[in-house]
Amino acid sequence: MAEKLSESSWTGFTKKQKLDLEDAPLVKALAKFDKTPEAKPEALLDALADVVEQINKQVLAQAKRRKELGDKVFGEIKDKLHALLEVAETLQKETKQALAAAKSGDDEEEEESPALLTTKMIPLLREVRKGEIVMQALVATAGKETVVLLSRRSISPIRGKLLKEQMINPSGLIFIRGECLFEQNAVTFVVQAKAAGLAKRIKAALLTQTELRLKVRVRGEDPDDLDEEAEDEEASVETGAAPSTIPVAPPLAQDPLKARFETRLSALEPSLADALRQGLGDVSKLRAVSAFAREKADADSYAAALQALDALEKLLPAAKTGSGGTLDAGVAFIARLAALMP
Repeated sequence: MAEKLSESSWTGFTKKQKLDLEDAPLVKALAKFDKTPEAKPEALLDALADVVEQINKQVLAQAKRRKELGDKVFGEIKDKLHALLEVAETLQKETKQALAAAKSGDDEEEEESPALLTTKMIPLLREVRKGEIVMQALVATAGKETVVLLSRRSISPIRGKLLKEQMINPSGLIFIRGECLFEQNAVTFVVQAKAAGLAKRIKAALLTQTELRLKVRVRGEDPDDLDEEAEDEEASVETGAAPSTIPVAPPLAQDPLKARFETRLSALEPSLADALRQGLGDVSKLRAVSAFAREKADADSYAAALQALDALEKLLPAAKTGSGGTLDAGVAFIARLAALMP
């Protein structure tokens, strides 16, 4: 696999070689790149520009110390820097192209389509299982959530936004790049990160996204770093089997938050209808919050939908009835009771 562009890759090299280099600006630039989200292409380009500049300066600085370092050590340093530079410039070029395409709108529909993570993933996985292709992979993890994207071509950093949008709580989001191929009779991800614990997460993500039960292996950059999640016996598929033989997962269990949302919405609807009909309270805000809650529910994001109902419930008591009193106390009581129900 290509050299990994990161602070740890460079500092690990210098420590292993026991090198005393004046490389603080390069280390700082790499650290900035590590912390820059792929979903922010403009910031990523800025970070990459700093990295490229500092690598070039470091090459010149070490060339002046060639006699002091010796030809062997100098050669190793130069090779390492050139490898990092190649990765940085390639990513820089890809990011610029993706950003230009996004601004022109040529690829806007595809970039924002959730189908890239569901129905369009199925034929890609079938191709991988035939063992004749290596796909590019981008894995997003945050808490207990994992989302996987495969592509025949290099994956633009902008696609990170699509993965993030599928998560209920993307706090602590981490992106992991790699490749996907068929190896040891399993769909194998070779990632630029530690493999431990990833196989189970990726297998569950693929099941949720595509309804395919697959045997999944994950290899890290170290050949000995391996994580494997066994395939269900009843879902085993022979290599090269026809697409129709790939088993489909049973229907997923209904989200327990769905029933809670529907109960609370039913309790709040009479009060909401009265407020809108009589023009009581901040009608525009009531409509907006109500629409937002339904939109999140339609997208199966019931946690966000319930939060929207919390906001809606706080807005409703401020509205008055036509007779000058407050909204029906019984309806308000039912709404509060529904909010407390498990």
